[in-house]
Amino acid sequence: MPIRVWLFGGVTGSGADFLTGWLLQTGRDLFSSTLATVVTSNLADKIATALLAWAILRGLPSRAVSDWPFLRHSRKAG
Repeated sequence: MPIRVWLFGGVTGSGADFLTGWLLQTGRDLFSSTLATVVTSNLADKIATALLAWAILRGLPSRAVSDWPFLRHSRKAG
């Protein structure tokens, strides 16, 4: 995060930079604007990735997960 602020001025070319720009326009300083953007975009990215991986694993056929006991037990419970 500090590297993003120091090297790139808080802007890296991603879509999340719109949030940084908006926060700057509302009167926040560069560091807190960039921090808020990085935290929210990383959190959203990690949640979306985890949900996608979970959906893929749940969608696998039973014969594909027969060697994975943690998936067999989660399918019985869910």
